[in-house]
Amino acid sequence: MKKSMLALVALSVVVLLPSIGAVETISEDQVVIDTPINDDLFVTGGTISINARIDGDVIAAGGTIEVNAPITGDLLAFGGQVQVNNDVGGKVIAAGGMISIKGNVEKVVAAGGTIEIASSAVVERYVFAAGGSVSNAGEIGEDLIVSTQTFSNTGTVKGTVQVEEIPTPEEEKEAKAAISVLGILWKTGFFLLGLVFIKWFGALFSTIQKEVKESWLKKLVLGFIAILVTCVLLIILLITVVGMPFAVLLALFFAIAMMMAGIIVAYAFGEWLLKLVKVEPHWIITFALGFILVNLLFLIPVAGFFIQIVVVSLGFGAIIYTVKNNWGTITAPAP
Repeated sequence: MKKSMLALVALSVVVLLPSIGAVETISEDQVVIDTPINDDLFVTGGTISINARIDGDVIAAGGTIEVNAPITGDLLAFGGQVQVNNDVGGKVIAAGGMISIKGNVEKVVAAGGTIEIASSAVVERYVFAAGGSVSNAGEIGEDLIVSTQTFSNTGTVKGTVQVEEIPTPEEEKEAKAAISVLGILWKTGFFLLGLVFIKWFGALFSTIQKEVKESWLKKLVLGFIAILVTCVLLIILLITVVGMPFAVLLALFFAIAMMMAGIIVAYAFGEWLLKLVKVEPHWIITFALGFILVNLLFLIPVAGFFIQIVVVSLGFGAIIYTVKNNWGTITAPAP
């Protein structure tokens, strides 16, 4: 539902707001519009009743919104209850606990707990509805696209009917549990990969570790820029078609470097912490400590996202410096 609401708001801003010029604004606890308005209307209130014709677009936000008279333009409504009992010349974009469409409208985009297209409703074009319960008993000129847990269609749809079922709370809990298990297994695999990398490629790992510890801020900035540049370069190579083989090769190296970046920084972090307490344990303990703590930091809301960017950028920058400093050896001709 959160994604549906966000998509609805974004669509509203793009589609409706640019058409608004002059506007009449009303904000009261209880708003009753009983005089025709020949202008766009922006209204907020606990209860909003539109009982007179509006020649323009309407933006309404309130606890209860009732449209009992025609609106010639578009309607954007956010409320606990949104009841469109009369005609709307343009589109209806609504979000609320309960949404009811009973008049003639051009198209409907709605997200809410309960969404009803009544038998008296005629929608000239399409309906997109996302909610816990969606029912249609009216007439829809084009497609009916629904995302819901409960759906009823006793009306007429001249286009296609597409229904996507929203998972129930129990199903969401099961999905989250499955994701948690997969996440633990994924992290375990990363930890084992780190152990293999450190053990089998010890010399290379130590070289990269030195780069992490020296001028780390410079490596962090370089790594962040390099990640962005690499992504753009991959897109350019793919578009050219001729460069697709190079894109595949670059993507493989990029993926490996991104995976190794976190492992490299985790070890450096663990080593730094242990040096603070003057302890020198086995390298596995050092890596395990850093790996666990870094991944716990990733879980911090909001900040965790930026910590991930810092960790990956620093590791990627260290890898680039290692390649740069050993470029002659890497590109040397075969003996």
